[in-house]
Amino acid sequence: MGFADPVMLFALLAVPLVALGLWLATQRRHRSAVRFAAADLLDDVAPRPGWRRWVPAGLLVLAVVLGALALGRPGMKTKLPKEQATLIMALDVSISMKATDVEPNRLGAMKAAADQALSNMPEGMRVGVVSFAGSARPVEWPTRDHETVIEAIDSLRLEKGTAIGDGIVTSLDVLKEDGSLEDAGDASAILLMSDGDNQLGTPVEEAAAQAAELGIPVYTVAFGTQSTTIDFEGTRVPVVVNEAQLESIADATGGKYFRALDEGSLERIFRDVGSQVGLEEQVVDLTVWFAVAALVCLLAGIVASLVWFGRIA
Repeated sequence: MGFADPVMLFALLAVPLVALGLWLATQRRHRSAVRFAAADLLDDVAPRPGWRRWVPAGLLVLAVVLGALALGRPGMKTKLPKEQATLIMALDVSISMKATDVEPNRLGAMKAAADQALSNMPEGMRVGVVSFAGSARPVEWPTRDHETVIEAIDSLRLEKGTAIGDGIVTSLDVLKEDGSLEDAGDASAILLMSDGDNQLGTPVEEAAAQAAELGIPVYTVAFGTQSTTIDFEGTRVPVVVNEAQLESIADATGGKYFRALDEGSLERIFRDVGSQVGLEEQVVDLTVWFAVAALVCLLAGIVASLVWFGRIA
């Protein structure tokens, strides 16, 4: 917690003065009663101050403390949903995604994790889907209807080729045409998930440079292991993950690179990305709450004094 006007906290110097004043008033009242009352009536006229005597005074002092803190305009940093956050999921649907080194296979694990991630994302986040294999295409335009996005992801099917660069460029085109860049600015991002190496289309360096120029971070997720093969047209073909390439994309655009080994780790990755893209750190003003608390303490002290002693002070 911090204070927008910390200089106003000098008002806290009034707290010991108020406390001293209340203590002196209590002592003076007791000495006056002693001076004019008979000894045998002293306990009835001026009893020794008990715990009740100090409750109203304590509440008054607390009210002064809270009021002084309110003058400093207290605030607390917290993460709140961005009003115009847009995330494009660029998903690799190349044939290599049928490899079973991730259960049930890479494509199935990606779909399951994406479904789970969308259910945990802020409701206000707009999510779109771009698929890429030999070429890239929009599958679902940015929407706040996450159920529609889940259906779009579940409908993805495998295709030949891997054009990672085209996946990034097409995602940027979707953000441009949708107006997300103008409305959301730095609240837009791309989440690219792939298990392969760029083989076709736009070079990844060029695509990453375009994203960096527009200020769009690309978060990359690498799937699978380095020693897996798949059956492709009757031949066992190795499907090696180019982690260095995916990491370079993230570094060049200001995103982050993640390594996914199983469905559980994918879910954690998606939650991490969702919190970074869909949430932003803001300062919540607590001035009103401190002021209300001060007023409540003041009124409680007055009521306690009236009920127990028949006077306000």
